[in-house]
Amino acid sequence: MPNLELSFVTQRDLGSWAIRWFTHSDFSHVDIITPDGYRIGARSDCPVSGSAGVQKRAMNYAPFSRDVRLVIPCSPTEADYATDWLLDQLGKPYDKTGLFRSFLFDDVDWRNEDSWWCSELACVFLEKASFPSCRTPANRMAPNDTFIYGGCFASRVYDGLTGRDL
Repeated sequence: MPNLELSFVTQRDLGSWAIRWFTHSDFSHVDIITPDGYRIGARSDCPVSGSAGVQKRAMNYAPFSRDVRLVIPCSPTEADYATDWLLDQLGKPYDKTGLFRSFLFDDVDWRNEDSWWCSELACVFLEKASFPSCRTPANRMAPNDTFIYGGCFASRVYDGLTGRDL
């Protein structure tokens, strides 16, 4: 049975701290780990490549100070469908407008596939793998929301920096 893997990270910088503070989250970013050993996620910046939006990046593209991984089992059909959908999202822009609107208004559709921020992308990825729709009382999806949602289905939680189970 294949697994889906999500990586919840932080960095030691002001941007990471601000995201954690404003979203009341333990993490500032989430990536989906691909079977071929890359990370796919939506970022407003990228410390190494400079590419914003949904991109496929190397595992070590940023100096992560924390990396908590969720391993989520699913069927081969579900994994293939979700991965194909994820690959179709490559190149889409980072949703800066939606992110700011989500803190001010109640009318933000975080499932809009025109642009993404990281936790929206990861949550919809899990929904595409046939997991139940994520329900959140907020009009946004923050990294902790995605961690809690994905954690409901995880068979393993481990430290991506050390490989140790948590």
